[in-house]
Amino acid sequence: MSRERNPAQSPDPALRHALRHVVRAFSAKLSGRLSEYGVSEAEYVSMFALRRIPNMSNADLSRWTGVSPQGTNEVLKSLITSGLVERHPAPDHGRILEACLSGRGEEVIAACEDAANALEAEMCSGLKPH
Repeated sequence: MSRERNPAQSPDPALRHALRHVVRAFSAKLSGRLSEYGVSEAEYVSMFALRRIPNMSNADLSRWTGVSPQGTNEVLKSLITSGLVERHPAPDHGRILEACLSGRGEEVIAACEDAANALEAEMCSGLKPH
């Protein structure tokens, strides 16, 4: 007989475990909402970074997002193919390509951030200050 356990009712609750469950739940719900805009969570994180710090190189974006350079390159390729990101040579170094959001990318990230903010508000609505 299998019984489902509620992580919030752990026999030995610890903040670190509760936070892990919250992050997993948020990520799963966020992925669903982002998919409405044709964006994965990894793409959203890269777009989020590029909205705040435009013209990052692949290496800079990799460091900022915590994704491997190869993974970052794959995410950027997908975003470029979707027309959400553009790349151009760095003005001070011709071999480095810098990435920035396209006009469509700006619209999509704004919608994604609205969805993420709404989800955050929804998930926090039951919390009470001490």
